[in-house]
This record gives sequence, structure tokens and C-alpha cells, in this order.
Amino acid sequence: AKITEAGRDLPPRLVSCLRKASELEAEVSRLASKRLRKDPAHSKADAVQPGGACDGRPGEYAMRLYAFYLCEACATPFFGGERRCEAAQLPGDDGNAETPRLCRACSAEKAGASCPAGHDRSLVEWKCKYCCSVASWFCWGTTHMCDACHAAPPYRAKPCLGAAGCPLRGRHPQNGSPTWNIPSPFR
Repeated sequence: AKITEAGRDLPPRLVSCLRKASELEAEVSRLASKRLRKDPAHSKADAVQPGGACDGRPGEYAMRLYAFYLCEACATPFFGGERRCEAAQLPGDDGNAETPRLCRACSAEKAGASCPAGHDRSLVEWKCKYCCSVASWFCWGTTHMCDACHAAPPYRAKPCLGAAGCPLRGRHPQNGSPTWNIPSPFR
């Protein structure tokens, strides 16, 4: 189909940019819808039920709910947390303004992480930036957090209890560090 405005042909470079933007929006919508189907906390939300704000439009609801970013290494869109986290972000909470926004696979590659069993790098688990627990949240497209730290802003690093008291046996970067926080079995 030819892209026109009020019957006039548009310049080819503009048409190309519009197509790319449309393709990107479609891909992010697909990823958001897929994420919503797997998210037990939101997949049955009132907003997508009959009479809800997004009645019959779960993709629209998912796009309102989740934040996606373009990976700065491979230029593919990736899930970067919920928009509500972005809205609640305090200055400096993302750890380091120079931290690149990378998808899981590129983050793992940059960190030199791989699974000894040969699994896809995008499946690597991350430790919480602020404590020694395994992360269950990913916010701002840069920061991994456990449930306890995610629920308790302002975010401050807690000291590691050492090999005896640390679930990761103390083999990880210092808590709060801007380095890639991967549990040591993947290093």
C-alpha cells in the first residue's frame, strides 16, 4: 500500500521512517500482549474485563501497563518493567545515568555471563542490585531488584553478610555496584 497524505505522495525517506515506526509499534504491542498473558497479577485485571477501560483490548491495556525500551546494543525492543515504577522513580534510582539500556541477552553478553548448560543468554538470572537476593523485578530498563527491595524505596544497598549468610555465598559484585549483578554460578 502506498502511504499518502490528502492524496499526495510522501517523500520516500518519510515513508520509510513511518513504516519502521509502525513495525516497531506492532512488535512492542505483540511483546506487551505476550507479557500480559503470562502476568498473573494483571492478566485478569478489571480494565480488560467487560465494561473495563480496555474492554476487549488487552493489547492496549498491556501497552499502558508496561514500559519497553530499545536495546542500545542490538536495537530490539525489550521489557523494562512497569510504567508505574518509571513514574515513581526518584532521581538516581536507576543507579547510573550512564548505564546503557540493554536487553537480557545483550546484558548477559556484556557481563560475560553464560549458562554452563548452554542455555540462551536471555535466560540468565540476575541478583538484586541492592542486596544478595535473586532479582524478581526489572525497573527503568536498567535495574534488577528483589521483592523486598522493590517494595521499600528509597533504594539503598545493604551489606553482604558474607559466604555464610549470603544466598549467593558472597560471590557477587558489591551490592549497589553499577557492575553487572549476576549470581556467580553464571560467571
